[in-house]
Amino acid sequence: MAPFASSWRVTTDFHWRQGGTDNTAARPDGRADAMARIADRERLDPAIAALRTAIVSDIPLAPAWGQPANRPHLPRLTGPADFHALPAGRPLYVYGSGRGGRIVLGELSKHAHLRATALLDSHSTGTALGLPLLRPADLPADHLRDGIFIIASEHLSAMTRTLRAAGAVHIHDATPHIRLYTALPG
Repeated sequence: MAPFASSWRVTTDFHWRQGGTDNTAARPDGRADAMARIADRERLDPAIAALRTAIVSDIPLAPAWGQPANRPHLPRLTGPADFHALPAGRPLYVYGSGRGGRIVLGELSKHAHLRATALLDSHSTGTALGLPLLRPADLPADHLRDGIFIIASEHLSAMTRTLRAAGAVHIHDATPHIRLYTALPG
């Protein structure tokens, strides 16, 4: 069963009851007919059929922080092991100097072989959180080619486009790790 099928059934049933054109689901004698129509629609819908046959790991994760469904496919940093696997001895940049950047810098500080070279910002320069604050367009070509770039912001798609336009190659998505610290209760 697709993850959204049960909620889809309830929503469809609700709209049939509320609309003035088809109230068969509200009548006890029409309930079976309404459920049969819903089952037929689910069975015949190719998207639902494809999800039912797919392995759960094949179903894409929901977009992070309201990102569009076509967000870039980047290596994801979900926990300490992912950070520890990053290579040493290469320039390491964190793109985002806000809350996400602070969370990523906190995780980087736990791994002795990882040192942030600078923070990146699309508009500002100077210093932030004790590190130089640079624009991606101002980085040397060898750093863009060999450096590690960690996006620590909810603006994943736009930042990925900016980095790729500048020539960055090794870009990582830290939003799954950041979500561990920013999830709302409940």
